[in-house]
Amino acid sequence: MKKYLLLLIPFSLCGRQLLVYWGDLFLFLQVLTSIFVLTGFMALLLKRTTLSTMLDWTIATCFSIYFYFLFHITVEMLAFPALNPPDWSNISFIVQTVNIHPIRSIFDVVRNNPNATFQIVGNLFMLSPFAFVMRYFSWVNSTKRTIMYGFFLSFGIEVIQLVETAVDMVWHLGIGRSPDSSDVLLNTAGALFGALAYHVWKAAKQPVRRKNGGLNSTL
Repeated sequence: MKKYLLLLIPFSLCGRQLLVYWGDLFLFLQVLTSIFVLTGFMALLLKRTTLSTMLDWTIATCFSIYFYFLFHITVEMLAFPALNPPDWSNISFIVQTVNIHPIRSIFDVVRNNPNATFQIVGNLFMLSPFAFVMRYFSWVNSTKRTIMYGFFLSFGIEVIQLVETAVDMVWHLGIGRSPDSSDVLLNTAGALFGALAYHVWKAAKQPVRRKNGGLNSTL
């Protein structure tokens, strides 16, 4: 049960905001909800995880930190509501915020965004650590499933961002997210890279084990 101590990492990273927004009930409840969701998902992952070596603990600790930032960057909602009444007429513009042309949007980013490299590379490798850890801790048993779960995770993130965008447009919450199909494409490719990185690491580890085994038998 010691592995569940790792829940303290995302709890402490996210929980510090409780002190910041202690006097604002609306924001305080948002942070509390984020902590509940974040630690809940992390507990489900830890339930399927066995930590038996120092390397296991190191990777799990790094993953706990990574998982918090993944949640924070992609789906955590910390809204600052305006005093204006809800504007339901904006619902009709939600479809316009969704980009369904992934390749074209990537080229648009390259042409028009001065931070294009950072944005594209960030999306490309965003789920690579998740994919690597999925294989390392045997949460999935094949590269194909790793890529599939990476796709579903990315798609789920975009759906949540679509819902957040809808809520933002009606209540003017200042969330500032928009779903993009190119993110799904890049994230899924990143999951593939993470799975391949695991295989490279596993292949590189075998000669080291054989070498150490030969030294032990010689001694």
